[in-house]
Amino acid sequence: MQHPDPGHDLLVQHLAARGPGWRRVPRVLARMGREEGVAALALALLDPDPLLSWEAGRALGQHPAPAARSALVAALDHPSGPVVRAALAGLSQRMDPVDCAAVLSALARLEEGPVRSDALRLGEDLACPLESAQDSLALR
Repeated sequence: MQHPDPGHDLLVQHLAARGPGWRRVPRVLARMGREEGVAALALALLDPDPLLSWEAGRALGQHPAPAARSALVAALDHPSGPVVRAALAGLSQRMDPVDCAAVLSALARLEEGPVRSDALRLGEDLACPLESAQDSLALR
């Protein structure tokens, strides 16, 4: 059981307020590894600010909690390209072949462009069976 950490709570508040130096906060939260930090990072991942979303995605990729992976996979369904790219960046840091199903599912709905290219690159890095993703693109 983790004990309350006022420093952790202050970091979460600092991230939400985007106080000075906020860009370092997601990485610090990831290194702390506390489960309650995942909710703040998941919320930041969905933020319309692409820089905040990117930093949160990368931090979730480094966070050890299983909920961090779940947040990244869920974000693959987000309508915003920058959010999906941030989620792919986070998953690429985890390099877990179990993510192939989520990557292939995203590829099935993504249109040609930089987000799809990122997903294909991750699929290749994870050694996912990409033939079905290529077939779905050919049918469009």
